[in-house]
Amino acid sequence: MSESAIGSCLPRSNGAYKNAEDEIDRLKADIAIRRQRVVVSVGELRRRVDGIIDWRHWVDEYPLRSIGVAIAVGFILGGGGNRRRIASGSR
Repeated sequence: MSESAIGSCLPRSNGAYKNAEDEIDRLKADIAIRRQRVVVSVGELRRRVDGIIDWRHWVDEYPLRSIGVAIAVGFILGGGGNRRRIASGSR
């Protein structure tokens, strides 16, 4: 802080910190505005992330791909059609 800026925050002859109080009020208002912007940004980000991780969003956007993925996952989880069949009479 420059010496003139420091001097402008010192009490005047009447003892008031007018410039300092004005600066503090301005900074508080600025902080409040920035805080509100952060709240709005976080809310928007949350909505975007919720949409991205919601499987219903992807099924709505890409229905045919979703069916393909479901078939592939079922095939993999089902053993890929590579099951060994055990005869009921022999072990």
